[in-house]
Amino acid sequence: MLVKNYQVLLLDDQVEFHQEMRATFRQHYIFDGARTIPELEKKLGETQYDLLLLDLVLDEDSGERIGLSLIEKAKYLSPGLPVIVVTKDNDAETALEAINLGATNFLYKGKFNYDTWDRKFKKAIERAPDETPVPALKQTDAKTGKEGIPAEAPYTFIGQSSKIMEIKRLLDALSEEPEITVLLTGETGVGKEVAARYLHNQGPRKDKPFQAINLTTVQKTLLESTLFGHVKGSFTGADRDAEGIFAQAQGGILLLDEIGEIDPNIQVKLLRFLEDRIIRPVGSSKDIQLDVQIIAATNRNLKDEVAKGNFREDLYHRIAAWTISIPPLRERKDDITLLLEYYAGGPLKTIFTPEALEKLMHYNWSGNIRALRNAVKFMATKRRIEGKSLVDVSCLPDDVREYIPSRAHSIEEQQALMLLRHIEDAFGVTTRKQTVAEKVGLDNIDNLRYRIKTYFQKFPALFEGLPLIRQHYPDILG
Repeated sequence: MLVKNYQVLLLDDQVEFHQEMRATFRQHYIFDGARTIPELEKKLGETQYDLLLLDLVLDEDSGERIGLSLIEKAKYLSPGLPVIVVTKDNDAETALEAINLGATNFLYKGKFNYDTWDRKFKKAIERAPDETPVPALKQTDAKTGKEGIPAEAPYTFIGQSSKIMEIKRLLDALSEEPEITVLLTGETGVGKEVAARYLHNQGPRKDKPFQAINLTTVQKTLLESTLFGHVKGSFTGADRDAEGIFAQAQGGILLLDEIGEIDPNIQVKLLRFLEDRIIRPVGSSKDIQLDVQIIAATNRNLKDEVAKGNFREDLYHRIAAWTISIPPLRERKDDITLLLEYYAGGPLKTIFTPEALEKLMHYNWSGNIRALRNAVKFMATKRRIEGKSLVDVSCLPDDVREYIPSRAHSIEEQQALMLLRHIEDAFGVTTRKQTVAEKVGLDNIDNLRYRIKTYFQKFPALFEGLPLIRQHYPDILG
């Protein structure tokens, strides 16, 4: 709850919009205005603001999205300042790019709603940028009374690598758009349901139901009834009316996991719901209007499924406007330590021997977070059975203990890989090469280019898992 009048700087070239904002939000916000970039720079240099509203298109005639280039400038001039981008067009790609560049949230002028905008202002101001608290490592489970992993642990979004922080920022922003359909992609076990629950817990639907269903676990003959319900007598064994999972999620969020597996008949009915928010139970002649936000998830490439004729193209475009790809654990090695600490319930040195920890850190985790969580449970049990004070190599699952990395890195190669990962992480936050160079301590673009070129000549295999570097330096990496 706001307890003071917060200082908000608004950059927009339309006088009418400045007037509208001042009049509408005068109760809790004091607006200062800038209509040009020099005005913005001057005001940020002179005054400490609580929030910046940044119009993406300052010149309606040109239509150029100048505001995108100003996000980093604003954060440089006023570190820690939350930025909400304001755009006239309901353009998912533009909003996503703004979030990737460091914006806290986004707003559409054409969808003005006082409560929604006020809620976004408050959330941006009262929550420090990138503030994602790491949970206490040793906790007492309220349900069991035991110290260790809390009951809700499987659904806690653990991670502070640049890729995960970027995803969290985007989920925070999308949580304030409760009508948007979100598609989560990624390998099995990367945490797609965790991400869906994170979005649910951040937004206005958090006190409403969260329902999740893996569509591959339901028999095809029962799937329609499971999703939409049925009326008594609609099929053999239907001895009463039954509510489907869509209706059970009323007011909240429904996660449809493995959506790439559903047959064409269900795809048609899902498309109808997304367009009209209407379902019809099996055997019924009446439609039911629902207010449910859909999050879809898949480990398949839905574009390929569309090309093969397995997935409707119109449904794909309906669910894929906001697509978030959860990276596999092998691409976010920095998070392994946090995950091990969280699921093991304490500092690593008090639980694992150095040899065991080294094997855990170098394992490829092809099953991702789910595999890591199961491994922790296995190790805890084996440690207890064998009466050991620490988890040693003998307590590791066989596949972890016997895993041999494809090849050992020399010290020089390890140092190269460490810097390259820092560069890759920096490109995940900004597309400006000068900023990337400064973030990793190379001062300028020439040094950055030279270092990448040198490492590519010596260790080309290191660049296989660095897609952002390859994207920004194709002339060097081929």
